[in-house]
Amino acid sequence: MATVRSTVSRALQAPLRCRVSWQQSAPLRCFSSAPDNVRALMLSRPDKHIDDYLYPQNSHLLTTLLNDLLPGTIESSSPLITRPTTGKLPPGAHNVYFPLQTRTSLLACDGADADHVPPAFKLATPEDPMGGRRLWGGGRVDFLRDMHLDGERASCTERIADVRVKDGGNVWVDLERRYGHHEHGQREPSILERRTLIFVDKVDETPRRKMKSPTQPTATYQFTPTATHLFTFSALTQNAHFIHLDRKNALVHGPLMQCIMLRALGRHGDVASLEYRNLAPLMVGEVDAGVCVKKGKDSWDVWIEDGQGGMVARGKAQMK
Repeated sequence: MATVRSTVSRALQAPLRCRVSWQQSAPLRCFSSAPDNVRALMLSRPDKHIDDYLYPQNSHLLTTLLNDLLPGTIESSSPLITRPTTGKLPPGAHNVYFPLQTRTSLLACDGADADHVPPAFKLATPEDPMGGRRLWGGGRVDFLRDMHLDGERASCTERIADVRVKDGGNVWVDLERRYGHHEHGQREPSILERRTLIFVDKVDETPRRKMKSPTQPTATYQFTPTATHLFTFSALTQNAHFIHLDRKNALVHGPLMQCIMLRALGRHGDVASLEYRNLAPLMVGEVDAGVCVKKGKDSWDVWIEDGQGGMVARGKAQMK
């Protein structure tokens, strides 16, 4: 992320007990290991294989949430929410399936996946706010084939695809996720996704000038993310990362911002792919934030603005 403001620090005041994870054998300090060692150790971590059954319920609940958050983009949703159908999995709905399988006691101290944390990287906790932060830097998602809400078994295979250690102690971790039919999902994915996590060793408290959109959008859809919206999305994704759970200072989830961009693009056609980058935090209660789309010849621009018109995320989409 380009900047992290003091609001992130305030978000760390949410109540959470720190639990010791698999890192307990490593010295818990801010990142200081040799970059090559960190990269090699992380790339050697085993792949994760997560199975799920694509019943319509989770997709229906996500649609209900987005209908409320983005009233200008309301989509119909069948009341038969537990019966398998031939309906397609909506773009972005893969986020509410294939949840993390780790026991709660083995999560990292911030409440998220410990296997993504670099060795010897100390995460901040409410008791020790001087540690590092885990942030969602962006990613890319390609919709290669349709997946259907037919109740059939599907699979997600996740691997650490790349690790980059930056000057100043920040670590960028790229995760590759392949979603598809249970038997063929790994070699013939229906959805291919890259997620970029940024582990920030030091928070930049210096105010920075907000980026303004260089163009006028084709359409803008306004929204105000509330604490209830964020809690509901955390529940749907089984995400215990505590920076999303503070009623006053929570950050909007990276995957939720992806869903918001995909929903806005979906009002204008079928999305083939979306590549995006988060530029700044979007905070809970941000009044009149907006998701904007700009029609292009070969690709569409999409971005999210805060209530003052500063961009917090931007992306490029290919439409089918």
